[in-house]
Amino acid sequence: MKSLLLVVLALALAAALFFTRPTSDDFKAYVTAHPEITRGEVAKGDSMSDKIAHQMKSFADTGSVAAAFDPVSGYLAQCTFDNNWLWTNVRKNGQVVYTGVLGHWFARNGSPGPTPATT
Repeated sequence: MKSLLLVVLALALAAALFFTRPTSDDFKAYVTAHPEITRGEVAKGDSMSDKIAHQMKSFADTGSVAAAFDPVSGYLAQCTFDNNWLWTNVRKNGQVVYTGVLGHWFARNGSPGPTPATT
């Protein structure tokens, strides 16, 4: 009976991982929401001031400068997506930079860390 329960729980976990696996469109939305990724910084959580700044930027942006060079599109053009059964890997220059599982994106070893401050 215990073995049957363990098998059922393992199958339930696998089903949850499969159905909540993020897609490439989810990563595109994630990078668009966190443009600091294109500058080589790790995405931080959205604070209230970040949300207000993003709203003000989108309100004031006419699109003329952004249409000339969009760093998000340039970053996404260099990425490839490996869709596995239970997770999604994002590769840039042959290295895994992000892994998506359970509806979230996690930075990996290949992702650039925050740039050190120079004094």
